[in-house]
Amino acid sequence: MTSSIRPVQASGDRQVQLQRTQIGPLERLELRVRHGNHPTVAIANIYRLGRTLFDAGFFYAEQALLQALESDWPERVLLTHHHEDHVASLAALRDRNPDLEIWAPAELAPLVERGWPDPGPVRGHFWGPAAPVSAVSGYAPDAVFREGDVTITAIPTPGHCPYHCGFIIDHQQGRFVLTGDLYYRRKPLSIWYEASAPDAIASLRRVAALGEDVTILPYHLDPINGPDAFLQQADWIEREAEKVLKAAEQLGSRDPARIAEHLYGPPDVFERATGGEINKAAFVRSVLDPVRDLPATPIPV
Repeated sequence: MTSSIRPVQASGDRQVQLQRTQIGPLERLELRVRHGNHPTVAIANIYRLGRTLFDAGFFYAEQALLQALESDWPERVLLTHHHEDHVASLAALRDRNPDLEIWAPAELAPLVERGWPDPGPVRGHFWGPAAPVSAVSGYAPDAVFREGDVTITAIPTPGHCPYHCGFIIDHQQGRFVLTGDLYYRRKPLSIWYEASAPDAIASLRRVAALGEDVTILPYHLDPINGPDAFLQQADWIEREAEKVLKAAEQLGSRDPARIAEHLYGPPDVFERATGGEINKAAFVRSVLDPVRDLPATPIPV
């Protein structure tokens, strides 16, 4: 594994750092944006295999990504899902290469085309907007792509949102799976409002079943060797889901906000600032009423 780090001065008070790392046949472009003195750093890991790019980053890292790719523009982008931190650079990449192919899960392709021009105050601060982009092709959850002699197979991994997919890369250097936003580390659970707990559990176990030797590549975190972290995450969500079901019975209520406050305490400042998009009530709803189609409705707290 080799890597190089390059700091990039972004506009305003945002500092951008790009780190390039080779992981087997894949190049990892890790983009980190610090917003002034805020302790949270926005991170996106964009992977490249030959002329194929996996996901396309967020607005505040766009210029750093374009600089990294300018000597060899990709010919194809494969998207895990439609959220603005994964699609914001698509329009700029298409400007550089008008023949760029953009592929998204078939049900999400229209949402990628629509973009996220106004992602809300918190997401707008950390990720920024995503411009609309035309001619997005849809792929099936078991689609197979080729990059040279390497096979890229889509794998359905809903849970973070409906129709989310990952990608399995079988290469002579090993098996790799890009998992987008399936895996996260956050306790107690404050999650995105399009979530489904049972689907997340099944997806985590589906990825873990790929074998002990798989290298797992999440979008916002470092690479993970082996399935243990995914199995532990699935078990943890399952235990929390059981608590939710028991609390709903005890309270005689299916109100997500009420149950979340009963289990986890009042919503924090961050949850209130997201306009109902990211909170513990969303986890409660993901158990009681899993989101399996779009659009979904944010849950004010």
